[in-house]
Amino acid sequence: MLKFKEVLYQLGLTEQKSAKLSITLEVDANPPKGFKIETSLITRHFVFAITHFDISSLYALKLHACFFRKYTKGRDFYDLLWYLGRKAVPNFKLLNNAIEQTEKKKLNINANNFREFLQEHLAKIDFNQVKRDISRFIEDKNELKLLDKATILKLV
Repeated sequence: MLKFKEVLYQLGLTEQKSAKLSITLEVDANPPKGFKIETSLITRHFVFAITHFDISSLYALKLHACFFRKYTKGRDFYDLLWYLGRKAVPNFKLLNNAIEQTEKKKLNINANNFREFLQEHLAKIDFNQVKRDISRFIEDKNELKLLDKATILKLV
C-alpha cells in the first residue's frame, strides 16, 4: 500500500489539503495465460508511459471476478456496466483460462455463447446484495437501478 499526502491537493484535484491518495498494488505471480498488454502515454500533470492489460483482457478478468469470486462484490458489477457501456469485447481466451485455473473446468465461452453464459451466471447473483454492497460509494442513488439482470442483458 502506497500512501501520498497532499498530492491530490497539489494537483488541484481537491480543496482538502488533508486528502490522501492511497494505491494498493497486487501482484499475481501466476496469472492465467492469454492476456494482452499495451502501452499508454499519460500526459496529464506528468508525462509518463504505463504498460497495462488491454481493455479486452481487463473485461475478461472483471467477468471472472463477477461470477467466480467467492463472495459478491458490488463494485464488480458496477464496473461490468462500464465495460458494457463501452461495447467492449472480452478476451475469451483469457476468460476461459482464468476459469480453468480457478474452477478446474473448461467452459469454452466465445462470442456465440457469451449471452447464454451471462444469462446462466446472472441468474445466480443476488442483485439486492450487489446494491447493498456498492450503495455507500454511489453519489447518485438512481444509478443503483441499473444494477440488475435485465439491464445487463439488454446491454450485451
